[in-house]
Amino acid sequence: MKKIQSVIYPFWIILSFLISIFLMIKLYPNYINNEFPLFTDLTLLLFLPAFFIFSYTLIHLLGSILSSIVAISNKWILLIQAFLIFIAFIISLNFMEFSLGIRIMISIIFIIISSLHFIITRILYRKYSNQI
Repeated sequence: MKKIQSVIYPFWIILSFLISIFLMIKLYPNYINNEFPLFTDLTLLLFLPAFFIFSYTLIHLLGSILSSIVAISNKWILLIQAFLIFIAFIISLNFMEFSLGIRIMISIIFIIISSLHFIITRILYRKYSNQI
């Protein structure tokens, strides 16, 4: 059982990267000269969670690298992660062509939904790091 648990975390990270990168490439919202803008709006429903999952995975890996450095405290790591999540939120607002209020609402909804991936990743990382 411990052998399976030690494989789950790296598999989860690699699979998260590959799926989110694939979805971000294939479903990038392009509103210029688009004959079907409604379809672009629907693809945005898959693109934004993939973007936030990709961002959260990068933020998690950066946090795990920074936590291995002794000179940096956990408060600074948490502050850096919160800042990077905020930057990802600001970047996500540029992908949509809606009013600002709707952009903010959609990005907040998808950042909350994608945070479940971050929580699962943290749980798997703790189990993985305890076994090593």
